Amino acid sequence: MIEVLAARAAWCRPDERILWCTPLRKASGSKRLVLYSVRGLDETGERSGLGSRAFGAVGGFLADAAGEVLSPGDEGSTSFDGPFARVTGAGSDCLAVSRLAAWQPTNSNTGDRNLLWFLTTHRFALIEFEVTKANGPGALGGLRRTVGRFFGDDGAEAASSAAAEAELPRLKVQAEVPRSEIRSLDIVEHKATSSSRRLPFLRITLLDGSTIDVSDDHDDKRVRRMLAMSHGQE
Repeated sequence: MIEVLAARAAWCRPDERILWCTPLRKASGSKRLVLYSVRGLDETGERSGLGSRAFGAVGGFLADAAGEVLSPGDEGSTSFDGPFARVTGAGSDCLAVSRLAAWQPTNSNTGDRNLLWFLTTHRFALIEFEVTKANGPGALGGLRRTVGRFFGDDGAEAASSAAAEAELPRLKVQAEVPRSEIRSLDIVEHKATSSSRRLPFLRITLLDGSTIDVSDDHDDKRVRRMLAMSHGQE
């Protein structure tokens, strides 16, 4: 909850409402927090000398952009397992890559970091918060349990008052996408390599067709709730 209060205090505009937030989790077996499947870039988001051959087996993951996404009923698709966020696009100049460009050099799955995705009525963003005792794992867990109940209801003012005495963590906006650049939000699935499980992601499709896929612990119920909240249905 403390991160939401910090975002409201230091980042949100007066008329801006937070619809949901979810942590950018560390991915087991990957050196990066976000996996890129973009022509001309390697899986870390760096420029690749392999050109179109940048798509392929990468660090235990298959990154074939032509077939990694499953729709209901699809069979025989390539596999995907691990990261909780993924970027796809036709080239390194696509909107998704451009909006994450400033943050991309720090796209590291190491260290003690507190990164959260936010969707508001105005924008989609990746925000990093200073790690303190106040916003450690316990506080983050409380924040996630509160999503959907505390935003916009009568408890918000009380929560803000209760936290007023606590020092809010400093934040840094690592990436932003205006809502005007978002074409659609949908649910897609990636097939895990380690099992037959299909992993749900919320897909943010931008105007040029490039995408940013995010997931809340690969939990279908949570991802579906994120989609509903994106459209103001909860």
